[in-house]
Parts: sequence; C-alpha cells; structure tokens
Amino acid sequence: MPIRWLLIFWMFAISAISFLDRVNISIAGRFIQQEFHISDLQLGPVFSAFLVGYALFQAPAGRLADRFGPRLILTLGTLWWGIFTALTAMISASMAGLLFVLLAVRFSLGAGEAVLFPASNRLVANWIPSRERGLANGIIFAGVGAGAGITPPLVTYIVLHYGWRASFWISAVIGLAAGAAWYWLARNRPEDHPWVTPQEVALIEQGLPELPAELEIGKPLPWRIIFGSKDVLAIAFSYFTYGYAAWIFFAWFFIYLSKVRGLDLKSSSYCFPSSPWRPAPHSAGVSAMSSRAATATASDAAAWPWPASRWRPSSSLAERRWKARASPAWYWPGARARCISRKAPSGRSLPTWADRPPDRFPE
Repeated sequence: MPIRWLLIFWMFAISAISFLDRVNISIAGRFIQQEFHISDLQLGPVFSAFLVGYALFQAPAGRLADRFGPRLILTLGTLWWGIFTALTAMISASMAGLLFVLLAVRFSLGAGEAVLFPASNRLVANWIPSRERGLANGIIFAGVGAGAGITPPLVTYIVLHYGWRASFWISAVIGLAAGAAWYWLARNRPEDHPWVTPQEVALIEQGLPELPAELEIGKPLPWRIIFGSKDVLAIAFSYFTYGYAAWIFFAWFFIYLSKVRGLDLKSSSYCFPSSPWRPAPHSAGVSAMSSRAATATASDAAAWPWPASRWRPSSSLAERRWKARASPAWYWPGARARCISRKAPSGRSLPTWADRPPDRFPE
C-alpha cells in the first residue's frame, strides 16, 4: 500500500477513536449523575464545556498544524485528550468544587480534540495530490460514522461489566496507543518519510497545487481575509446548523432513552448505531468517489478502467448537471447516501475501489 494511504487510513482510525473519547460521557451519563448527585440541568453545561473548548481552539489548532506539522500536533493532541479522559475517571464525588472540576476537564478535553481535523487537513495538503483529496477526506470523515457505530456497544459492555470509570480508563489507553503509533508512522512531508519511494514522492509533488506567493515564503494568511470571506462564513454557518442538531443527539440520546423511553443501557446501545449516523462511513466514501468521478479529466481517467471519453469535461448540459449533483459532500455525513443509486450519464454506475483491477490502485 502507498504510504500516503496508510496515513489516511490511520487518520480514519484516530477519527473513530476521538468519537469514543468524546461520547463515552453521554453513555455513562446516567451513572455519573447517580454517583455525583447532579441533575440534568447541571449535566448540560458539562456536555457543553467540551464543545466550547472544541470550537475555540479549532482555528489556533490549524495555525499550529501549519507551523509545526501534523505529526507533532496530532501526537500532542492525542496525548492531551488521553490525559483528560483519564482525569475524568479520577474525579471523586467527595471532591470540592465537583461541578467546576468536571467543567474544566471537559473543556480541556475539547481543546485537545480540536487539533484532529485541522491537523488532518494539513496532512492531506502535504501528502495527497489534488485529484485524490475527495477520497482521502471521505475516508477520514468516515471514521466519525465508524466511531458512532462502535462506541455505544463497546462502552456499554465496559460500563455494565466493569463500571463507568473503566470506560474512561480504557478510552484513554486506546487514544494514547493510537497517538504513539501515529508518531511512529507519520512524517510531515513525503520526502521526510523513510518508507516512501521516489516514485510516490514524484507522483505527490506533480499533483499538488501551486501555493500562493505569500504561503511559499511562510507568511500566514491574515485573519481579516479568513473572517472576511463570504464563502468561509457560509460554510461555517452551514456546519453550525448541522453540529447544533447532531450534538444534542450525541449528548442526550442515551439519557433520553433511559428516562423517557424506559430502555436499559444495553438496549440503548443498539438504538444508537441504528440511528441516522449509521450510514455515515458508507456515504462519506461514496460521496468521495462521486467527487473524484465528477472532477476527473482525460489525463486522470487513465487510472480508471473506463475509456477517458466517459469522464472528460464536457459542455453537455446533462453532464454538467450530473457533476453538480455529484459534488463533494464528505463534510455532511449521510447527506449524500442517495449517491449510491445514482447512474452516470452513460448508464454506468459510479466506479468503486472494488471495480478497479489490482494494478490500478494509486502508486
């Protein structure tokens, strides 16, 4: 396997593990309430503290990843959130200022997890040719859906057999192990990695876009340009509307099923993976492939088993509409699941990795 795809698949795993560390408190929430004698009204700010730290440190995390590279920043991030996940398990019900300590620990955990996707974007920018970035980002974000499917039954089993604190200890150990493996596997740039062949380095360099002159000399993009961009603000608002609904679901779903619907924890753990987030890993991958097929040029199509004429840009209105419908959607889990059933204008289904012969995988 080419090293760039090894790193992308490891980012998929870290993305899934990050979901484990951030949602385990929701599954264990009822037990935490009972032991610490806190109400739903008090638990709400504890859930929100994570999101405040997560939101505030996204942009600074991106700056740090640009300056120091994704290898170091993501390693420090996994170390950070592993420590604060373990600290959650160490909180005692007799501790003075219990609620404030919970708020501080969850805020710090959110700040640490904020580095994940900015660092992954930096990795993609350094390692992935432009025509492969839709697929790479689709794989990384599919980790969120995979985490949503794995976390509930895993954490539920641990909580029921070993207690809620054990679920935090085990989550912390898994995160720390993933971070250590990442530091061993990853490098900031392809030319720095001892396992990368000269052929892969050349392929990556040929596919990278030209950087603006300011970035070439190491000058960061001014904040006023970033926050003054209507495109950035529109995308941020779009993601806010998704995140608002999603995080209410992530935080309160288990407690709702327990208190309102009367389900036990084991039954609730099977309801969550059956939720609207179950298709996320599948739709993220399908949407990434749709993006690649829609933007392929005649030269790109040489890597596919179809004739280049089927995928090269065309002025045909039907094909332009097809490409618009197959636009990248990896940032919106589940939104493009219907792409599975779409057909290309020629009547052929979209290409998949399984359809490609073994010698056609990226070199």
